[in-house]
Amino acid sequence: KGRTKAISFSSRELQYSMIARDIQNKYRPDAKFAVLARSHDSLVKIANIIHGLNVPIRYERSNNILDLEIVNQIYKLSKLLLAIQQGDEPESNVLISELIRHPMWSIEAKKLWTLALSNYSDPKWLSSMIDSNDDKLRSIGNWLIELASESTGQPMSIIVEHLLGLRDHIGSTSPINHYFIEKNKHQTSKYLQNLSAIQLLRSLVNEFSKDSQT
Repeated sequence: KGRTKAISFSSRELQYSMIARDIQNKYRPDAKFAVLARSHDSLVKIANIIHGLNVPIRYERSNNILDLEIVNQIYKLSKLLLAIQQGDEPESNVLISELIRHPMWSIEAKKLWTLALSNYSDPKWLSSMIDSNDDKLRSIGNWLIELASESTGQPMSIIVEHLLGLRDHIGSTSPINHYFIEKNKHQTSKYLQNLSAIQLLRSLVNEFSKDSQT
């Protein structure tokens, strides 16, 4: 049976730290812990400490991770790889024109404008990037083609790690992890939301992969 204890702490910081370390000491891969708090701010601070102790967490302010921009970008990238595999140029054009404008790619507005103009009347976005004189655009284009080709023979979990920016390929890496995770470490709430979304997404992919093999 569970036990209820009332514990008094000399400060909120000590309270957060003791709760996090208690979870760390009791953590096992098959165990689950839930932390309830009166305020969202308290949950954010406790979750940040738990993450710093290398204990896997799932921070849920919203149950629908599809609402997060990081997941939306991963979804579009996945669709783009599939379109490239299938030789679906119209779909590839639409997706590239949407994806490449996102600030995570750090492409200058003038270069985006030039790229858009060159694909106005006869859109061939991927070819334009591969043949571009701009190193960054050319690198992204080659990365997309190579990753689309490799994904046909790789486990889904590996491809997702490429899309997340946790693995590099032909010297290029997806900007998702750096833009949504590394840059947001000081914005605790957003950082934990994105981090939890990645953890949940990887967990779902691994579960799906296991089910597909049985």
